[in-house]
Amino acid sequence: MSEQKRPVQVVRVVYICDSCGIGEMRASGGELTSYPPQYPHACTHCGSIKTFRGVAYPRIEYIDTPPDCDALGHPPTFEQRHDANVATLQELHDMVWGDTK
Repeated sequence: MSEQKRPVQVVRVVYICDSCGIGEMRASGGELTSYPPQYPHACTHCGSIKTFRGVAYPRIEYIDTPPDCDALGHPPTFEQRHDANVATLQELHDMVWGDTK
């Protein structure tokens, strides 16, 4: 098999607080050494505490761009990838903070 390069979209994954439904849960920097590890989080709005097993928020994920995606072209330039990433992150920001257009 050979190495292949494929376009991806970068997305920021956040967890909205179950208590207030407004703030984001943010990892407090600690780690409980269990298996799997547990990560304490605090809400940025109400301060509610919640522990997640095996995952810390926020985090970055990469989503494969469909091979027939014409929005980025083949192959996409750095500027096209950058612009697509900025647009995606802005959409995520708007969804999280309620800035819909």
